This record gives sequence, structure tokens and C-alpha cells, in this order.
Amino acid sequence: MTDTPGYAPRHRVERVVSAGRLVLAAFLCLALLIDPSEPGRHGAVVRGIAAGYLVYALALAAWSWLGSTTLGGLGIATHVLDLVLFALLMHLSDGPASPFFVYFMFATLCGAIRWHGRGALVTGVVALTLYVLVSAAGVRYFGTGTLDGLRFVTRCAHLATIAALLAYLGAHHRRLERELGSLARWPRRHSAGDEEGLRAILAHAAETLGTQRVVLVWEEHDEPWLQVAQQDGPSFQRSSEAPDTFGEIVTGLAASFVAENVMQQPPARVVARTSHGIQYCSGVVVSPQFLRRFPARSVLAIRICDDSLRGWLIAFDKRAMSIDDLVLGDIVGRLVAGALELEVRLEQLGERAASDERLRLARDLHDGVLQALTAAALQVQAARDVLHLDVAAAEERLARVQDTVFTEQQVVRRAVETLNPRHVRFVPRLDSLASLRECVRAVARQWDLRVRLDMAGSSPVPQHVVHEICRMVTEALVNAARHGAARDVFVACETSATIVRLVVEYEGRGFVGLDGRHDLASLSAMGQGPRTLMQRVAALEGAFSIESCTTGARLEIEVPLQEPGGHARPRLVACAGPLREQVPATSS
Repeated sequence: MTDTPGYAPRHRVERVVSAGRLVLAAFLCLALLIDPSEPGRHGAVVRGIAAGYLVYALALAAWSWLGSTTLGGLGIATHVLDLVLFALLMHLSDGPASPFFVYFMFATLCGAIRWHGRGALVTGVVALTLYVLVSAAGVRYFGTGTLDGLRFVTRCAHLATIAALLAYLGAHHRRLERELGSLARWPRRHSAGDEEGLRAILAHAAETLGTQRVVLVWEEHDEPWLQVAQQDGPSFQRSSEAPDTFGEIVTGLAASFVAENVMQQPPARVVARTSHGIQYCSGVVVSPQFLRRFPARSVLAIRICDDSLRGWLIAFDKRAMSIDDLVLGDIVGRLVAGALELEVRLEQLGERAASDERLRLARDLHDGVLQALTAAALQVQAARDVLHLDVAAAEERLARVQDTVFTEQQVVRRAVETLNPRHVRFVPRLDSLASLRECVRAVARQWDLRVRLDMAGSSPVPQHVVHEICRMVTEALVNAARHGAARDVFVACETSATIVRLVVEYEGRGFVGLDGRHDLASLSAMGQGPRTLMQRVAALEGAFSIESCTTGARLEIEVPLQEPGGHARPRLVACAGPLREQVPATSS
């Protein structure tokens, strides 16, 4: 078994250990060169072992640093070999008084680096056992030194202490790795908006905090209900309850805290993580109603507070609960709060999207179907008026009504289809020239208008802007016919790379109460003007102005072709121009 190439933790560890081993072997050889008499009667053997160990360390270092993988069993094999060689060096050099005792420290440290707390503890026990055996066997059977009781006990205590400290440090490091790994695996695709999503979030929160049972209690600012969700092992429950079900869950503290003996009021020991750091608090009371529902001995209470909600995430009866859990708990609390906030934002976006869709549909029906039906009713009345005088003229008007009803029937059918949630909206590619010309032609026929249409510019125009322009022109022409008593209307449309300019001008009657020139802001402040038309312009972040007098009116509209921030809108259709066209009322 080998590590995968690249950023492999085991390979990095072996690189560090091999570098340390090489330095240790080099200084061992240097010490023996400086004082070759130190090992005593086995000096030649010790120097040979030292030289071989240096070559061995150099080979392992080259393998680790020049290669990209590490064999799976290499770590344990070299670890055992190091311990054996260190014990042999001690045996050959003064036994219990050997200066090579410190090499056992290196082996214990390597065990901690490789296998965390368990590796440090096992290596320490093995090293201490080897030291005791080498010391006892050397003194009793081989005569390799004398046993100094004080030195022997001190070295044993030294080795045991180092092993215990490294074991604790390794266990702490292992815990940090587990916690960071759990945070890195936080569910990314779940919001708290559905039961399965909230179940996954709370289950992962319980796993990260190292407990079986967590309870999430929160309330949204605009909602009258208290939300309660509990994860207890595989069991999950969620409910909506009255806001005063538990009273104030925690009184006397508005920060995350750890409390023991919470059934005792106030708890015997409360440690909180406030803005001033870790503090011991008194006077903190956990709601008795809450504890009757969720009995516990100790709690880790995490404060959750965001723009649109507030509450508590509470973990119960975690083993060895400590102050360190507060930092991790606050991180988990922020992640849970983010999921809850996401749910609120999604609901708000859904409501806004539905409102925008209703408003769009209302505008389209008002500017399209409603105006067309009004025109059809007028055409029917005109046909009835001339029926006894000119049958052909009456039939022509009725034919127009039939065409109008058929066209608007198709529009209504498409609108109903788009309301189906499973409907995939297809937006056809529109030609701006043809669309605007057909729009003007239809309104002119329906309302007996003569329209002069001028179009200039050849810049591409987004499809939705073409649709909105056609609706604006429809609304302006119908207003001119119905309220302005117009017979002749001038429509101009000019496109450039950044803007579409639209002008509708007619002679007849101006807007009631609107003498002079007014822009969108002043019209909105006065509450006057063509409301639907103004809404369309505002939705496109355009400019709108009316110049009105007793003999007619002029409407000017500018629609930008760039998104806010200067980014160009998608350009999908082209406006061919220039074009000047007369659309008579009787044209077909």
C-alpha cells in the first residue's frame, strides 16, 4: 500500500522523521569522532553501528525527499528498527548510564508525529520497557555499567513524563483534526427549509460537537411561532409552538456558555465566551420549562443571532465538556445560523419572485388583452351603428374583432401555460423591427389610428427589452386613442449600443392635470400619469417624461441596454434600420 502522489500526510511525516533521523545520526558520528574513547570496550562496534546508521538514515532521507510516495509499512518498520538500534547502543555503552538514552526521546516524538497520542503512549511504554530491560540485563549479566538508583529513577520518570505529555498533545491534535474535518464536511447543499435538510444539519452539528442530542430553538423576527427541532441519535423531531412555551430559555446571559448541573438553579458552574473573552458567570438560569422537556446534566448552549432570527443551539451531556468546546460551538452556531438565514432569504426571494410574476402578468393583461378587448367592444359597437347603412364596412369591422379575439386567445393560452410550475418557458428570438411594426399595425387596426413609425439604428436589442418596448408602445397608442382623442400618432424608435430611445407624439387632448413637462420622479410624487407604462420604465431602470398641453402630448422614454455596474445586457436580436413606415388605420 502506498500514499497517493502529492500532498500526502504520511509522506510529509516520513520526510520530517527522516530529516530528524539524519541529523541525529550525523551528530552521533560527529560525537564519536570527537571522543572515540567514550563507548568504552565496545567502541569499535558502536562506531560501526553509528556509521551504518548514518548510511541508513541518508538513504531513507533521500528516498523520502526525492520520491513522491511512501510505502505503507515503512513507518512501522523503521520505527521498530530505531528502537532496537537505540537499545543496542545503550547496551554497548554503559547500559543504564549510557548517553544514548536521549534517543528514546526521539523515538517517542516520532511515535507522536506518526500516530498521534496513541503512538506516543505506546512508543513511550516500549522505550521505558527497553530501558529497564537493558539496564537490568547489562548490570546483572553483561557487566556493562553500574546501576545508579537516582539516575535510573530520574530517567524513567523523565521518559514517562515525556511520553504522557506527547500523548496528550497528540490526542489534542487528533481532536483538532477531527473537528476541522467535520467542519469541512458541513452539508453544503442543504438549507433548513425542509425537514430532511434540517435533519442533516443537526445530525452533522451533533457529530461535530461530539454529542448524541442537540436541540435548536429559534424564532424569526416576522413570524409569531417558536421553532423547535431536536436530533437525538437517529431520531428527529420538529415543531412550531407558542412563543412563551419555554419562557426565556436563558436569563442573565446573552452569549454562548458551558454549564454543569443545570438541573440545579442556578447551575453550579457556568463558563461563557463573551466579547471580553472567557468568563466565569453567576446568576445564569436555564428555563425550568425547557429542562422539564429536555432534561440534562450539562449543556453547551450556543447563542444564535442573525439579521432575521435569534435562538439557541443546545448540546446535551457531552463527555468531558470543557471551555475549548465554546470556540467550536460558536463556529457550528454560525453555520447553523447561516442555514436558517438561507431558508429565510429563499422564502423572501420566492415571495418576491411570485409578486414580480403577478405584477408582470397583470401589466401584460392590462396592456394586451384588456386593451384589445376594449377595442373589440368599440369595433362591435361601430359595426352595429353602420350595419343598416354599409354592410361591407360592418363586416370589415367584425372581421377585425374576430382577428383580435383570436390573437388575444393565443396570448391568454400562453400566459396560462407559463403559470404551470412544470412549464419550461420558451422565449422565441424576436426581430425588433418586425415585432414593433406588427404591434403598431395591430393597435392601429383596433383603434382606427393612423401611425407614422420611424425606426433608426442597427444595434442589437435584448429580447425582453423588445417585449417591453412593444408593450409600452401599445399602452401609449391606446392612451392616445382613448383619452387623447388622437387620430394621427407619430412613433419613433432609435437604438444605439447603450440605449433605446422611444418617442410617441400625438395631437388631440393632453393628460388631465399635467400641463408642461414632467419626469418619472415628479409623476410618481404626484400620483399621476400612465401608471402601467411608468412601472415598465422603472423596472428597466429607464427614464420617462411627458410633455402635455391642451392640444396633445409627447412621451419620451429611454431604456438602457446595460446592467447596473456597466455590464452589457445579453444582445440577442438586431434592429435593422433606418425605417420610416406609415401604418394606416385600414391597413391589413
